[in-house]
Amino acid sequence: MTSHKTIYHITSKALWQRGVELGAYHHESLKTEGFIHAAYAHQLDGVIERYFSNWTRAQILCIDLSRVEADVRLEGPAEHGGPFPHIYGPLNLDAVERILTALSGEEGRLRLPADIPQGK
Repeated sequence: MTSHKTIYHITSKALWQRGVELGAYHHESLKTEGFIHAAYAHQLDGVIERYFSNWTRAQILCIDLSRVEADVRLEGPAEHGGPFPHIYGPLNLDAVERILTALSGEEGRLRLPADIPQGK
């Protein structure tokens, strides 16, 4: 089900539920930066380390890139593993193939679920 056409977005259960209620997922970064951050599977460890190190639980949206209705652009610094896919608009719910839960492991940081493919 996941492949190179799959991108990922890390969020909270509450924010995802709000998107379901609204009929489209909106992240605060859409207002503040103009896009929703996403990543490819091989970029997720770095994203977790930089931005979610203190989270104990997160939802990982597995997004079918071919079904995203908003414009998606590859942007971001190479020194952080970029470019990254940025979604320039609300995320239509039917683009989300599945939702995985990441939990904090023994080392105290979020662990990626085993069924997210690693490598490029």
